[in-house]
Amino acid sequence: MCAPYNANNQATIALYESEKFKQDDKIRTLEEKLSKVREERDQAQEIASQRPPSPSSRARAAVSAAEIDNETLNAQVKHLQNKVNNLEEELDERRAELDSEAESWKLKVQQVRDAEKIQVELVKSLRGEIGDYKTQTNSAKNRIGELEGALKETQAALEGARAEIETLRVEAAVRLLPTILIVY
Repeated sequence: MCAPYNANNQATIALYESEKFKQDDKIRTLEEKLSKVREERDQAQEIASQRPPSPSSRARAAVSAAEIDNETLNAQVKHLQNKVNNLEEELDERRAELDSEAESWKLKVQQVRDAEKIQVELVKSLRGEIGDYKTQTNSAKNRIGELEGALKETQAALEGARAEIETLRVEAAVRLLPTILIVY
C-alpha cells in the first residue's frame, strides 16, 4: 500500500530537484552574463578615462577625435549599464521565482510526507487488526477442536447407550418370548 506512495514521493522529490537544478543553472548563467557585462563596462570606462597624450600641433584634431571616442564610449557605457541593470532585474525575478517555487515544492513534499505518515499509521492499525483476527481464528479453531472432541465422546457414549438399549431389548424379548408363546 505504501510502495506506490513511496514511488510518488521519489518522483515528486526528483521533479523538485530537477526544477531547482534548472533554476540554479539559469541563475549561474545570468550571473556569468552580468559579470561579463560588468567587465566590458569597466573596460569601456577605463578606455574612456584614458586620454592619449597629444602633441600641441595635433591638439585640436586629437581633441575632436577624443570627444567622438569619448561620446562613443559613453554611449557604450550607458548601453552596458542598461544591460547590467536589466540582467540584475532578471536575476532578481528569477531568484524570487525560485524562492516561490521552492516554497511550493517544500509544501508539496510536506503534504506527501504527511500523507505517507497517515498511510503508515493505517498499515500499522490494519496489521494490528489482522493480528487480532488471527488470534480470534486460532481461538475459534481450538474451541472447534474441543467441541469436535466432546462431540466424538458424546457420539461414542450414545453408541454405547444404543448398544446397551439393544442388548436390553434382546434380553427382554428373550424373557418375554416364553410368556408370549404360552399365551398363544
